[in-house]
Amino acid sequence: MKRLKYPLYFSYPAIVVFMLFFIAPTIIGIYYSFTDWNINADTVKFIGFDNYAELFHEPRLKQAFINTLIFAAAVTVLQNGAGLALALILNEKLKTRNILRTIFFLPYVIAPLVIGYIFRAIYHPSMGLSINSSTWSGWIS
Repeated sequence: MKRLKYPLYFSYPAIVVFMLFFIAPTIIGIYYSFTDWNINADTVKFIGFDNYAELFHEPRLKQAFINTLIFAAAVTVLQNGAGLALALILNEKLKTRNILRTIFFLPYVIAPLVIGYIFRAIYHPSMGLSINSSTWSGWIS
C-alpha cells in the first residue's frame, strides 16, 4: 500500500495548479453568472437565473450558435484535410522530401533550442543573469 501512495505525492502540485487556474475561476464564473456584478458595481446582488432568461430571449443567440457550429466544422475539416494532404505529400518519394520535412519540423526544434540558450544565459555559473543580479542586489557577495 505504501508503494502505491508514494507516486501520488508527485501529482499534488499539478492538482493544486489545476484547481487554482481552472477549477476556481470556473466556480467563480458560475457564481457571478447568478449575480448582477459588473466592473463598476460597488455591490453584488444575487439575481438567480435572470441572466440566463435574458440570454435565451436574445434574438441573435440562434444565429451565434449556428455561426459557431459552422466555424467549428469548417476549421476541423480544413485543418484535418490540410494536415492529411501534407502528410501524404511528404510520404511520397519526392526529390525535395527531406528538405520539406526539415522545413515543417524546424519550428518544433527551434523553440526548445532557443529556450535552452535563454536558460543557459540566465543560469550560467559565472556570467549568468541570475548570478549577476544576485551579486548586484547583495544576496551573494
